[in-house]
Amino acid sequence: SFLGVGQDPAFCGIIIHCADNSFKCHVFHCSPSCVQLCKNIEVACKLRYQKCLDAHPQAAKQVETTKSYGAQIKSLVGSFWFGNKQLV
Repeated sequence: SFLGVGQDPAFCGIIIHCADNSFKCHVFHCSPSCVQLCKNIEVACKLRYQKCLDAHPQAAKQVETTKSYGAQIKSLVGSFWFGNKQLV
């Protein structure tokens, strides 16, 4: 999945790669800016990711051996943010 704010900060979009190998795109318009919406989505994604790690502690330990927790979160969040980063 990818989330980004366009050149006009009133617009943002999210592209989701689904399990059936299809893609879905949603575009949002917020006035005056989508930045707060994007930050809220980022927080929700972090919470969901943590919930998944908590539900599967054995899998989380295997992942931690190859990547630190901080690096995992940074990678996850980094995949959501592209485009005009100076707005965040």
